Amino acid sequence: MDAVFDAIEKALSKKGGEVRLVGFGTFSVTRRKAGELKVVIDGIEQLTGAPGVIVIGHSLGGLAPRAYVQGIGRDRT
Repeated sequence: MDAVFDAIEKALSKKGGEVRLVGFGTFSVTRRKAGELKVVIDGIEQLTGAPGVIVIGHSLGGLAPRAYVQGIGRDRT
């Protein structure tokens, strides 16, 4: 990724957090990115057994998590 996210990963890992960095292409529809994020989150929850995850987004990278939380691009059933 970049130096900022590498520093965040290192700091959270030092505090005992399990960190996964995920990047998305820059020219994809936000709805599609939200759906891709759901797949990633579901996979992390399944892999780790965690009941949830904390998502950190920056700039345009914050739009997919926002759309995910709002229920855009995912099956709500």
